[in-house]
Amino acid sequence: LRLDPGALVWCEGGGPVVGLFFDEPIVLGARELDASHRAFVVDCLREVRARLRALGTDLLVWRGDAVSVLDRLHEELGFVGLWSHEETGLWATYQRDIAVRGWCGRRGVAWREVPQHGVFRPIGGRDGWARRWRARFTDAPVDEPRDVRGPEGLGSIDSGEILSASELGVEPTTITDVQ
Repeated sequence: LRLDPGALVWCEGGGPVVGLFFDEPIVLGARELDASHRAFVVDCLREVRARLRALGTDLLVWRGDAVSVLDRLHEELGFVGLWSHEETGLWATYQRDIAVRGWCGRRGVAWREVPQHGVFRPIGGRDGWARRWRARFTDAPVDEPRDVRGPEGLGSIDSGEILSASELGVEPTTITDVQ
């Protein structure tokens, strides 16, 4: 498994970097979430944490809503930039991202969302979609970063546990009506 460098590569050489994953109530409580989804996320989080630690930083896995988690991290590290993949998942996560954008504006934190696939947000109409899609997917792949380091004091911050579906109370579902 290769570390997807999409957002991370933009941070390379630009100062200290730390990875952050939110275990959010709006996602953990979503009817779309199944234990099998969480199992995949757990595997990915373990791999990303290992890769980031090999690069000289860490992946924090914190529970709570995004704005509260960002408040806590900002208090701990006082960061000035936030990089993420552009999410195109649930309506609730889109609303979360609107709240994060507002939080960043109030805190003076620059937020850059890196597109990760052919879904555009906000779309504002389908005119020109194919042209934008082709332009996005002609970009050359980027290599994993090599010059990434964690911020001072990172070792004193709790990195958080990567919890399984059952530990988080996410139950497996059974789909019986497939059309």
